[in-house]
Amino acid sequence: MSPRLVVLTVLIPLAAACAPAEPDAPELAAASLERTPELVETGTRWAPPQGADGAPQVDLAWRDADGTLRAWPDIGPIVTATPCIDGALGVAADGTLWWVGVDGRAEVWDHGVTGTPAVSPDGAAMAWVTRETGLVQLRTNHEQRTRETGLETVGLLRFSPDGAHVLLVGASSSGVAGVHALSLAGDDGARCLSNCQLRAGQPWGAAFVPPPRAAADLVFDGSQVRWSVDGRTFAARWRRVVP
Repeated sequence: MSPRLVVLTVLIPLAAACAPAEPDAPELAAASLERTPELVETGTRWAPPQGADGAPQVDLAWRDADGTLRAWPDIGPIVTATPCIDGALGVAADGTLWWVGVDGRAEVWDHGVTGTPAVSPDGAAMAWVTRETGLVQLRTNHEQRTRETGLETVGLLRFSPDGAHVLLVGASSSGVAGVHALSLAGDDGARCLSNCQLRAGQPWGAAFVPPPRAAADLVFDGSQVRWSVDGRTFAARWRRVVP
């Protein structure tokens, strides 16, 4: 089976682009992201029975600074949502990825999306995983190109503080799930940070490092990233240090 691809998609002309107007001014993007109204749940349409798998399906609204609630367009229940510049990315129960603007507009951006989309700290880039193709979609306002990751499966995603890397949990066709770092620059695939030498069907012993269970569990500390599982803390160097 062929390696998965990472697609950087740049659509500058989009009317609904979760990206700054000036790509060389990240401080403007960060300020715009901070001005995005608060995203709040206004009701639950469905919740899994106690002990069962599944995520609640909820209705969402924007809450302005004066407390006014503005309901989202009627696009159906949302499983997970992530704020971005001038809007939010919401994943519906059927895997449809919606962009919903603070002005009430709504656009379908993708289908078969799993998990929670990731947004860079400055709001200039977004990433999500698709179920049908196994691709990681990266959307920015800078460029468009296709690159191989060398991974067969890709799970949770989190941008580095500088927005120049995406950390993800994934595995090769014969490998074991671990943490990987993907640079948005250059042509290299995802760089393995944990469980790099382990293979499925072989004994792992103490060499196995459990991957994080949620993107928020990845905590950055300079060039190191740390995560904790069952009371144990692990660390890896996500950024190469150039002498």
